[in-house]
Amino acid sequence: MDRVSLTGVAGYIGQHCAAELLRQGYKLMGTICSRVKADATRIAIAKVAPVDSLSFLEADLLSDRGWAAAYDHEAIFGVLQWQPTPLEPSFR
Repeated sequence: MDRVSLTGVAGYIGQHCAAELLRQGYKLMGTICSRVKADATRIAIAKVAPVDSLSFLEADLLSDRGWAAAYDHEAIFGVLQWQPTPLEPSFR
């Protein structure tokens, strides 16, 4: 089973992408900015797709923290990035 990494998996579009990847049989590692979002994200995706191949990694797109662990132990078939992050603090 091929493994895909998806950033922003907790968001609206990220959950839809995750559900489709899981329905297609991919093993999915979704990155989230906080572990607090993991349970709610898993529950939401489980309503429309199998989640037995879904795992989470806490990582920040604006930091190097956590990324080495994401790609250290297993080959990645693909990376899908969807997490719009404002570059200017005034947009937050």
